[in-house]
Amino acid sequence: AYGELGLPLEFLGEGQDENTVYQFATSVNGNDTTIKGIELAIQQDLSFLPAPFDKLGVVANYTYADGEILYANVQGAGVDQVKSFPGLSKNSYNFTLYYETDEFGARIALANRGQYIQLVEAGLSDEDERGFHETTHVDFSAFYQVSENFKISLEGINLTDEAEEQYSDSSDRPYNTTTSGRSFYLGGTYTF
Repeated sequence: AYGELGLPLEFLGEGQDENTVYQFATSVNGNDTTIKGIELAIQQDLSFLPAPFDKLGVVANYTYADGEILYANVQGAGVDQVKSFPGLSKNSYNFTLYYETDEFGARIALANRGQYIQLVEAGLSDEDERGFHETTHVDFSAFYQVSENFKISLEGINLTDEAEEQYSDSSDRPYNTTTSGRSFYLGGTYTF
């Protein structure tokens, strides 16, 4: 009942009083949890290759992370459930291939992030969790040093036009899809 909240009665709408029933939810600290994982990374110039390939290089990393937490009163049903820690993808990796000299440079990068839970709220009676599906983004950037003082650059973001798909409930109902499309940027830098 609204009267049990300790809020002023003048906030109520027309036809409502202190006995009007409201449902509300608020954030609270979660239970203790442990996150375990491992990250492997490598960065290597491929200078041992014959010219012109000796200007190539790679940067790669892989992360595995595992963590669960006890969520209280899932779906307002009075049942506690152990689920993945919010915002934590079990698997993610990045790979970048680059070519770079003083006059020219280019790189293509791939970034993958596994599925993850965004939130679990006790007050959401129609879903036990909400989260995002796995995504893989591919980006590109390049520069050319036209003169000692002038450099042009080109950048392409989300070249594969990857959409971000949000799901509702562990039954994987579609909730929202965001498509930002491909973006391209052309720039110039002049140093005085």
